[in-house]
Amino acid sequence: FSQVLHLDVPHSVLPGSEVGTLLVNGGLYLDGLPSTNPQSLVEYSSLATAIARLAPLILGNISSNASDDQLHTLSTHIQNLLVFRQADGSFGDHYNVPSHWATLQSLDILSKAQSYLGIDPDILSQVKEWIRKRQK
Repeated sequence: FSQVLHLDVPHSVLPGSEVGTLLVNGGLYLDGLPSTNPQSLVEYSSLATAIARLAPLILGNISSNASDDQLHTLSTHIQNLLVFRQADGSFGDHYNVPSHWATLQSLDILSKAQSYLGIDPDILSQVKEWIRKRQK
């Protein structure tokens, strides 16, 4: 499946230099967490990739009686997500450059992952506090 997507860009953008990222994390039916064997560096390429790989969790497609393989894969993907955690509790692709959107998505994922894995409550508290400070 492929589709061409045309987007308008500001007139000030130098022609040919346009770059973008499309993240689809809704409207998909995914049976379970995809497993990639062997793991590649693609999983660690961006925070958007780490979030997208957790789409089944966001969509609630993991059953309450998930298999050990699914839980192991979920745990691995959560660890990949935590690679992008900043010291201040936010999440972002680059060192000391937080992303409000990514932090909100990460909080949603980590909160839902608590049903399946042990997520450190201090991590969740830090993320919530970072968001709270930005919303004042």
